[in-house]
Amino acid sequence: MPNGDILEGNFINNEMQGEGKCIFIRGPVYTGNFEKTKPHGVGKEIWPDGSIYEGEFKYGKKHGKGIYRWSQ
Repeated sequence: MPNGDILEGNFINNEMQGEGKCIFIRGPVYTGNFEKTKPHGVGKEIWPDGSIYEGEFKYGKKHGKGIYRWSQ
């Protein structure tokens, strides 16, 4: 991506769809489902400090059920 983020997965009409992975240059690594290039559905975020969120996303935002584990 122009901002340095790295996307791996399936693209339809230049948008990431389905299972994939995104390495955000200024944040977490996300693995899970995508819709229109945004985390959507069930996925997992691992932050540089070791914090982990596993759960539901809706168009790029944590939404629904999930578990957040803070780093120690």
